[in-house]
Amino acid sequence: HDDTLAPEGHAVLHIYTPATEDYTKWEHLDRRSDEYKALKEERSQFLWKVLLKVIPDIRERVTIQKIGTPLTHARFLRRYRGSYGPAIKAGEAS
Repeated sequence: HDDTLAPEGHAVLHIYTPATEDYTKWEHLDRRSDEYKALKEERSQFLWKVLLKVIPDIRERVTIQKIGTPLTHARFLRRYRGSYGPAIKAGEAS
């Protein structure tokens, strides 16, 4: 735990899926468009659903939320096709 990442009384939670997101859904979107924002929100719901099972009141406790997409990763992290994390498909690797 690194106490320097957030103000006192707060913490950082970083949750992500492996690099299995279909980049073709994103590659032609303008990150300022309503279509991009809607897809970003839609795709984040999977993580929220998982997180709510572990921390039921997490939505009420969040003070700042940042959602990254493959375009975010390509732009800021220079990741090929926006990959992030291990590119492992379920049932194919361990």
